[in-house]
Amino acid sequence: MWSSGLTLDPSRLSRRAFLGGATGAVCASASLSSSASQGAPAAPQAPAQRWLASEDPAFAVGATAGDLTFVAQDAGGPGGLPSGAGPQAERTLDNLRSALAAVGQSADDLVFLQVLLTDYAAAPEVGRLLRAAFPPNRSPTTCFVGVSSLGPDRVVRMDGIASTNRDRAPVVAEGVPLPLGATCHAIRVGELVFVGSVDAPEDVGTPSTIVLERMDAVLRAAGLGLKDSFRHWAFLRNMAAASVRDAYGRERTARLDPIFAPDEYPANSRIGSPALGVGVAQRSYAVATRGRRQYV
Repeated sequence: MWSSGLTLDPSRLSRRAFLGGATGAVCASASLSSSASQGAPAAPQAPAQRWLASEDPAFAVGATAGDLTFVAQDAGGPGGLPSGAGPQAERTLDNLRSALAAVGQSADDLVFLQVLLTDYAAAPEVGRLLRAAFPPNRSPTTCFVGVSSLGPDRVVRMDGIASTNRDRAPVVAEGVPLPLGATCHAIRVGELVFVGSVDAPEDVGTPSTIVLERMDAVLRAAGLGLKDSFRHWAFLRNMAAASVRDAYGRERTARLDPIFAPDEYPANSRIGSPALGVGVAQRSYAVATRGRRQYV
């Protein structure tokens, strides 16, 4: 069961339990009022809950499914927000560590980290911080994306995936640029492979083709191929342009049609992001498996 580590109640309720408890408290209040009128002693009140994230109590700090743990944090929490992307990134990593510690894990279990920045100019600084924060053999792969807003005074957010699976290996593909802040292109855990960001530069005529070829190279370094990918995310710098969207669709169709049946294409999210770094036209990351898949 989840706890942020800052929870005051020793019962360490999850947020769902906390929300359910709030409903129960309304009923209990009416019962206590009735009992008090008859002279019965009032029951002690449970201590208030304190959580890492500011969304309390609407969202969980994280969730575990099988051997995977999903966590998301920014620099919020007790005290004021640090100033600047670097200090906020450090606090965000501390919050991720606390969240993972609540389920007996550590930051060394992270396999993928998506870093969202309101000012992409801070990406190199945050990338250096990430490289210093993890041992080379336990570094997660990454994807950096520029966004318009993350909430009041927030400039960094990190969404992470961790795994307790000990069957883990980093993947490096020769000739493919590494994701920012990472020491590997992908992490394999069990039958899953988490592929970090692969980019296409602005000075090529077929950016979607370049991205898919680089993704295939990373997966081949892991003993798989593009045919084994089942989930893609694509970020386009100039998605507002119809010519960019049309070219994206044509290139993906030309590359994927020969290897996927019509009803077995990878699930895909196409997202516009004008902030991907200097000279980058398109960025993607993916998840693949050497195991059995079922399509919806």
